[in-house]
Amino acid sequence: MPRTETYDLRDEARQNSNRQDELAEKIAEFEDGNPLIQRKARRGKQLERQYKGLMWALNEDEDGDERERDPIESVTLSELTAGTHLRAGARAEADTAELDVPNGTDIQRLYRVATAVEDADFLDDDANFDETLVAVSQLKPQLFDWLEERVDELSTPEVEGNGFAQRVADAASDENE
Repeated sequence: MPRTETYDLRDEARQNSNRQDELAEKIAEFEDGNPLIQRKARRGKQLERQYKGLMWALNEDEDGDERERDPIESVTLSELTAGTHLRAGARAEADTAELDVPNGTDIQRLYRVATAVEDADFLDDDANFDETLVAVSQLKPQLFDWLEERVDELSTPEVEGNGFAQRVADAASDENE
């Protein structure tokens, strides 16, 4: 049974903001020339981009008062198994061939995220896949990036132990001793 998770976008925006603060503090502690600065700064910019998407979803951006839709406060996503991942890609390929449009990586990304959306405030209760695909395609790219990252996290097996980033940090601290 695929894992699913419901996300409260207000909580996610707060957590994102906190992660940006933590990352900024880490970067400020690095010595000039540290190779991790650029990597951490890229991650910070990615978080900032996703934060803007979350704020747009919540109607808390500059144009939020003028928007004629309810805030998007919740989304439920499911992991992609190998089968759902491949079926989404095959469906994208078939649909684009039928429409005579190029089938590229970005189209497949769109289909995969739409496949993972189980429920969301931007969907009707009885939305089928095609309606979900259209709704996802109309989201801001910044929110789409956030959704895609959550789908990737859900689809990635959890393994105990140090991740690669921690290993790099440990190796760097060993060299400085």
